[in-house]
Order: sequence, then structure tokens, then C-alpha cells
Amino acid sequence: MAIKLKLRNKKGEFKTYYQEFVPYRKRLDYLKEEAEITDEYEKFVQQLPVDGNDKPIIPTAEYTAYELKLANFRAEFVANLFDDKAVTKDAILDGLEPSDATDEIMNIIMYDVLGYKKEDEDEEAPK
Repeated sequence: MAIKLKLRNKKGEFKTYYQEFVPYRKRLDYLKEEAEITDEYEKFVQQLPVDGNDKPIIPTAEYTAYELKLANFRAEFVANLFDDKAVTKDAILDGLEPSDATDEIMNIIMYDVLGYKKEDEDEEAPK
């Protein structure tokens, strides 16, 4: 199954890119890198003061920095899946609508790279 990514270029035209093969190593690379980013953030959070409910008080700027780091990593990761050199992190960040970007990127990661099936996710959802 090919990975498909539709991006808008600087001229406003859409182009769809396909990647036929992704090595298993990419799956392992993703899991390792995301775990490192998340672990770093969790270590930071453990050092924060807590509120009356024992929940850490996370400064908005720090949380935003974590989200930005994770989003940039994911865009770069998806770009590196494609052999076509036109698919770059910047092409992804500039070529997707904000309302669609997270879903597009995460669908590629979750279903095409990590191998989850949409039915698996639906079964876990509360009813």
C-alpha cells in the first residue's frame, strides 16, 4: 500500500505524492524518537510544582514548546519517508491546511508506518 500525501505548492496548485515502500526501520526510528521527546518533557513536568489536586502546574510556554517540537519532528519524519526530494518538512508545513495538517500527518504515521488499523482505534473508543 502506497503512502499518499497531497500538498499545495507556493503557486496554490495541489500535487499528490506517493511513496510505495517504507522500510520497517522507519517504524522503529519513529517510536524511538517520539519516546525520547516525550520522556524529556515528562522529566521536566515531574520537577514542576503541583496544584491542590496533585497535578503539575505546566507553564503554557513550556507546553507550547513541547507541542512545537513534536509537530516539527512529525512533519520532518513524514517528509523523510518520501523518496521525492520535493517533499520536505517545509513543503508539508506550508502545503497543508491547519485544520487538516495534524490528521494528515498522524494518519500517515499511525496507519502507514506504525501499522494500526482504523478498526483497532474504533474498538478502543468509549461507547
